[in-house]
Amino acid sequence: MAAPRANAQNEVWRRTRRNEIIAIVLFVAGVLLLLCLASFDPNDPSWNTAASGPSRNLVGAIGANVGAALLQILGLAAYLLPLLFFIASWRRFRTQRLQAPLARVCGLALLVLAVAALLALAGFAPIFDRSVEPGGLIGRAIAQFLASGLNTIGTAI
Repeated sequence: MAAPRANAQNEVWRRTRRNEIIAIVLFVAGVLLLLCLASFDPNDPSWNTAASGPSRNLVGAIGANVGAALLQILGLAAYLLPLLFFIASWRRFRTQRLQAPLARVCGLALLVLAVAALLALAGFAPIFDRSVEPGGLIGRAIAQFLASGLNTIGTAI
């Protein structure tokens, strides 16, 4: 009788440790992503900018490339990604399992895409030296596609 109880406690301990490690990795990824985006400079050398000199991004050249890619693709909606990493980290740390994880991930992806489309639809001027559209490339594409059939008000709703 004592052996199954010890095995069960050992398994719970292993699961808790694994969740804590995953939570720390998610938290660190969220912090790095936030630093990439917060210290983005459009004049940093990156995949779409020919510049000389060292990167001024806090995460270095990789951070400049990640920040440029995310801001070009998602626009300001990219700032939701670190928040989602922090929330996932907190849930893992508290060892809470997600109910229907695939549906949740799909829903969060749709949320980010919808925010990007709304930012593109709002008609804000480009930011960061006019090099980044507020809704990004995907937001602009979604907004234009939906506006062609639903008009601006229908797309916003």
